Amino acid sequence: MTELQDVQQVLPILETLTEGVLLVDQKSNIHYANKSCESLFGYFPGELTGQPLNLLLPRSIRPNHHKNVNEYHSSKQVPRHMSDRPILSAVRKNGDPLKVSVSLSNVVLDGVNYSAAVISNAQMIATSEANILRELAEKDALTGLVNRVFLSKTIQNHMDENGVFTMLFLDLNKFKPINDEFGHGMGDHILIQVAKRLCGHIRTGDCVARIGGDEFVLLIKNLDQCSRIRSLCEEIAHSISMPITCSGNTLNVGVSIGAAIFPIHGNDEKSILKAADTAMYQAKNTQQPYAIYSLDEAMTDG
Repeated sequence: MTELQDVQQVLPILETLTEGVLLVDQKSNIHYANKSCESLFGYFPGELTGQPLNLLLPRSIRPNHHKNVNEYHSSKQVPRHMSDRPILSAVRKNGDPLKVSVSLSNVVLDGVNYSAAVISNAQMIATSEANILRELAEKDALTGLVNRVFLSKTIQNHMDENGVFTMLFLDLNKFKPINDEFGHGMGDHILIQVAKRLCGHIRTGDCVARIGGDEFVLLIKNLDQCSRIRSLCEEIAHSISMPITCSGNTLNVGVSIGAAIFPIHGNDEKSILKAADTAMYQAKNTQQPYAIYSLDEAMTDG
């Protein structure tokens, strides 16, 4: 049990918390609710003070609640976190149901025993956790770029919109020898720097992904003109070729870029990626910085 002597110093701190905080006396009346708690349950400032705790509970569980509270007070249990238990049911002022996660502790304020509850919106927690897991699943941990999973979704979204876009498939040159000679730390540094440089060539709505090793893919929306594709590839190749310095070493890598245009060179994810990959190998085999897949008369060069 925690004993707090100077309540006036504690309460201002509780008002700054984003979690809801309730202090409940042994008669199950609310002694204090911070702003976050009032907002969570839809009450005006000070409106909860002095109200029975049952006010925040669904009618179906109110009969047993007072008994459970008395048992908790008398048990002198150590603080316990309840978010690992089944989500608890509550109710807002307007009658809307609410799922909450609660941490409980016994405290003493000015010699009086209270139950302290830290309350969080369980739906928000679940949503936040889901967002974190989704981000982890769609991000490359080293560079912070999106990965193949997110790229696949982006490709599908653009195809669903029936929009044109250019796919650039990039493979670094001279990366493996540098990685072998200077170690993975240097290799990782190069990949991070390349990722940053690539981000400088995209606009809102475009996408740059690391899909594995030293391979990157850029999706550039609303781009199907050869002259603009060539200019972009030249800019990217020049940017990547600039020296990279790490731990006193100055190194240079190059890049081979393959370009393919949707829907001219492929009308689904597999075919457009294969076309860009094929063009990349054409560039690498001819020792050119880039190549555009299967140029033909259907292309509009401008």
